[in-house]
Amino acid sequence: MALAVFLSAAYYVCMSLRASTGESDCYRKARDMGNRTKPGKSKAKTTQQGWPLVVYAGIIGLGLVGYLLGELALVAGPHPLHWLAALIGAVVGGFAGWLWYWRRGDIV
Repeated sequence: MALAVFLSAAYYVCMSLRASTGESDCYRKARDMGNRTKPGKSKAKTTQQGWPLVVYAGIIGLGLVGYLLGELALVAGPHPLHWLAALIGAVVGGFAGWLWYWRRGDIV
């Protein structure tokens, strides 16, 4: 109750004050508060060419992890299977990078 009385008194004093050159800053700010328009959504300037960095990080990171896991799991297997594991890891990393970019934005 006391807060409401204080705020209404402060508003009344602020609105009734006049500066010697016209209206006071407090009055002008209070009057202009109702005239604000909602700012439009600013369109981001797309100067970026190519893929985001997070996609490259996902491709390299999961490609390397896929190759190393392929080396460990396929020790007796032929070497092209290790590269296939790296390729599958890189593709999964690319999708994971785009998913990250879509949900959280770039990492830069």
